[in-house]
This record gives sequence, C-alpha cells and structure tokens, in this order.
Amino acid sequence: MKKLVTLSASLLFVISCTTPKKSVAESEEIIKKVIKPKFTLDEISGDYIVSEMSIYHFSGIIPTLRIESNGNISGNNGCNTFFGRVKPSGLTSVDKLGSTRMACQGERSEVEQVFMKSMREVDSIAKYGREVQFFSNGEIVIVATELVLQGNYLVTSVGKVFAENKGISFSITEGRISGFTGCNTFFGEVKQEGRNVSFKGIGATEKACAEFDNAFESRFLKVLSQASYYTLKEDKIEFYLGVEQLFTVKKVSEK
Repeated sequence: MKKLVTLSASLLFVISCTTPKKSVAESEEIIKKVIKPKFTLDEISGDYIVSEMSIYHFSGIIPTLRIESNGNISGNNGCNTFFGRVKPSGLTSVDKLGSTRMACQGERSEVEQVFMKSMREVDSIAKYGREVQFFSNGEIVIVATELVLQGNYLVTSVGKVFAENKGISFSITEGRISGFTGCNTFFGEVKQEGRNVSFKGIGATEKACAEFDNAFESRFLKVLSQASYYTLKEDKIEFYLGVEQLFTVKKVSEK
C-alpha cells in the first residue's frame, strides 16, 4: 500500500511539472475574448467629442460624433463631415463610412486619416459612464465623451461683432450659468441635451457703469436667451437659433 501511494504522488508531481503555465499576457488575452464589449443603439445614442485615439495624440483639432437610435452615425472627423451606420452585430460595428472631400493640411489631415482608419476597424462598442469606447481586436482605439457645456467661457463675438475685448464671460456648472457682462453680473438655468441647449430665466443686476455700452450688454443677454443649439469649431463654440449664429465663445482655463 505504501508503494502505491508513493507512485501516485510521483505521478502527480510529473504531471504538474510538465503542464505549461500560461503567461500574464495569455491570461489577459483569454479574458478579452470572454468579456467582449456589447451594446445597444439606445445605450450609446447621443452627442460626443473624441477625447482619445490610441495611435495618435492630438490637440486643438477635436473630432465630434453623433450616434442616433436608428443606427446613423455622423460628425466631424477633424477636417470633413463624416457619416455611416452603427451595427450591434456583425464582424464590424461601424460600416458604410463616407465623408465630404474638403482638402485639409497639417494636423487636420492627420487626425482625419487616423480617425477614419480607426473607425473602419471597430468591431465592438461599449458604454461606460459618460464615455463610449470603440474597440478593435479587444483593444480600445477611440474614446468619445458625452458632449456637455461645463467650465469657464469668454465671449468672442456677438453676431458678427468682435467682442473679445468687451470682457463678457460666464461659467456653467451643475445646470446653472453665471457671468459678467463687463458691468453687471447675470445668472440663469441651463438645459442641455447633446448639442441642444437653452438658457432659461436669465436675470442680471442693473448697475450703471460709466462709459459702458449698455446696448451691447442688452443685445448679448437677449441672444443668450434665444440660443437653441451649438457647434464646436476647434477651440470655439458657436451658438445658434436656427441658421442664425448668435454668439461665439472660447473655453478658458480655470484659475
């Protein structure tokens, strides 16, 4: 009996020694294949700005995209307007990609090429919090963050009038707007849904300032309350009512 036990123990030892151990990289690869990101169109629909591309570091030129619940995808790829279809199933998750053909140079052209190449390779999409992540072969290639106005802004124009020297600025946080016209402070409520935005209940102090353009102040407060949507153009944000451009701002760093 003792010899049999000893033989069994020896056999187990040999088997354990000859069985190859999986490396960390192999284990991670198995996990990636098992945990394949999945999505539904309702989950990922919305407006986004591209915050990261895995094979290219960009700044200033920021692609945008809109995913609709019917599967349409569109936006700006850094140079041109692009369009296509998103599919929850299939070998690729984004297909029928196309774009306008305006010629761009420098970073605009580079961002466009990398973005479109990455989009064509996407085989799965997942929603994590405020982010939509685009995958290719288990690796994240594009990260897009929900489009939302938040932070500090300087008004650079009202209509076609240059306003960067007027000192009009505002901050948006937690659904509220507060700002300064160059003379008075103003405040109100902000409603946002993607690129659609409205400023409600706008009020302001009524201080009189010497040599101040009260008419321009009144004009800005009026167009602020009229805005219905906005678009991003590099570092500028343009606010519109229909096809009429009401005012433009640029984001400024927090102090």
